[in-house]
Amino acid sequence: MDRFARFGLTAGMVGGLVLAIGATLAAANTVSPPSHKVTTTWFVVTSLLRLAGGIGLLLGISGLTARCAQRGGALLFSGYLIATIGVVLNLGWMWADLFVIDTIAKVAPAIIDGDSASLGTRLDTGFMVAWLANLGMALLAVGVARTRTVTRWSWIALLVCGLITLVPLPFDGEIFEVFIGVPFAIAMGLALRHTDARTATPRQTHEVSA
Repeated sequence: MDRFARFGLTAGMVGGLVLAIGATLAAANTVSPPSHKVTTTWFVVTSLLRLAGGIGLLLGISGLTARCAQRGGALLFSGYLIATIGVVLNLGWMWADLFVIDTIAKVAPAIIDGDSASLGTRLDTGFMVAWLANLGMALLAVGVARTRTVTRWSWIALLVCGLITLVPLPFDGEIFEVFIGVPFAIAMGLALRHTDARTATPRQTHEVSA
């Protein structure tokens, strides 16, 4: 289990950074209107980075939960379940950005440009549920904190990932993912460092006694 936890935490740390880089580059794409932007090679590259980063987030919360599982209870696993649902829903969003949205832009550009009314409440509801499900990160952070398994700053950084959803920032779009990816990478990195420190002690003790 330690190997899986370490693998997941490492993947989460890298994934958070990749997500932040991809989101930053996506925000820098100023092509207008949006229906033209989503057909550019730049958008394809940034979407690929965001999708890869999102997969890293999924592996990261799995590794972190595995790290804390022995001391975890219902709160930890409930947080993991909701956080997983949130990441999976957002992965679907990122997958659509990479493989689907250019087709929509060519067939119905008014949808991408926001020039037409919503085609139905199901799409709007899906976006809202995916966004609010990010709060699962905050619940997972509380569950991790109660286990006292990782350093305090690790679960605090993870808490920021969840609560940033509720903060009214003066901008919208992919830039929000930067404020999720960076603290997530910090959370995973600190948890990984704490894990390595704890597992190194027995090894060092054995070497000294030998």
